Amino acid sequence: MIVVDTNVIAYLMINGEFTDRAKKVFMKDPEWVAPVLWKYEFLNILATLVNTGRADLNDVIKHYEKTIKILSRIEKEPNYDNVLSLTKHHKISAYDAQFVSLAMEINIPLITQDNQLLENFPDLAKSMHQFIS
Repeated sequence: MIVVDTNVIAYLMINGEFTDRAKKVFMKDPEWVAPVLWKYEFLNILATLVNTGRADLNDVIKHYEKTIKILSRIEKEPNYDNVLSLTKHHKISAYDAQFVSLAMEINIPLITQDNQLLENFPDLAKSMHQFIS
């Protein structure tokens, strides 16, 4: 079991530069966990694709529905006291702190491409490349 941030989910579900790597992460450990927040961040990624003309609205809606069907069971709520403590002590957003907190609480790795998280939590956060190597 691993915690994955929203970008890793997006890399898996949206064909692009890091899709193959995200697939390898999924093949190595298909039991993914993320805070409920992932859905809203993923919607924002899809909205950006539509608003920049890189994707069609109808295609994106279908894509979102497919992703929800595949990943709907991954959600877990972090301890929000811990989330707020992490934001204060590590100067990270409450969004990022939810992923970190969840990984700490379950004592499993956080897979992310976020450099700030990789630097601030080297024992917890791993890049996709580090995880599959």
